[in-house]
Amino acid sequence: MSIIKAHLSELVPTCFGWVRPLRRRCERGMATAEYAVGILAAVALALVLLKVFKADGFLTMITQVIGKIFSTILGLF
Repeated sequence: MSIIKAHLSELVPTCFGWVRPLRRRCERGMATAEYAVGILAAVALALVLLKVFKADGFLTMITQVIGKIFSTILGLF
């Protein structure tokens, strides 16, 4: 009888009825690994953007692009 009670206590309610949380048992600790990968990706992106923004020609290029956008918009009127 205790085995049945132990199994019944593991059941959780869902939209489809009562289901055992087997999936949760198999994926314990995955959230931490996913956060670590996300943080590494964010740091890598930040380093790439920092390198691009510190480049010598970046400010000149952005200024030229913005100037062309304004000249095109003002040229339409």
